[in-house]
Amino acid sequence: MAANTQQTDDELSGNLLYDKDAKVILMEILKSLRVLTDRIEKIEKEVQKIDGIKEGLSNLSTRVQTNEETIVEIQDRNSKVEESVEKMGQIVHTIVDKYSANAEEISQIKDRMETIGEDNGTSSNIAIKELKADMLDLKCRSMSDNLVFSGPTNSYRNKTVNERPFKRSRQESGNNDAINEETITTPM
Repeated sequence: MAANTQQTDDELSGNLLYDKDAKVILMEILKSLRVLTDRIEKIEKEVQKIDGIKEGLSNLSTRVQTNEETIVEIQDRNSKVEESVEKMGQIVHTIVDKYSANAEEISQIKDRMETIGEDNGTSSNIAIKELKADMLDLKCRSMSDNLVFSGPTNSYRNKTVNERPFKRSRQESGNNDAINEETITTPM
């Protein structure tokens, strides 16, 4: 059967070549096939371009995905940095507050020290004046204790220390301010 079909096809094609109408139809079909072939070639070229674009898009997609992952990492780091900066800001505010409080305390202490210095200066001046007055008094008493009164007669010099009138003994009296009655002796 297959041999019969091939023979029929050959007879038909041989008959068609001699027929003018068939020749025109075949020429039209041939032109159409050439146009279709050209179009298919153009489509294949465009498909190749599309494949190239597809590869480029695939590469671009990979890069975008990588960049998105990098952006996520950067955002995480950024949030950590923001948290750190916020904590540092809180620390700085705490330090500034403590500094302000310390500055106020230092100012108060300085004022107190100046007040104490003024008070000490006043009380020190009073104490110094009192000490000077006491020292002057003691000097004067010492000088008055060293005074020797002599009379017009020489009999006074021949007498002993215990016999001299109004001469006080410091060792015996214990009180430099007053004359002790017991130390005053009368001539024998």
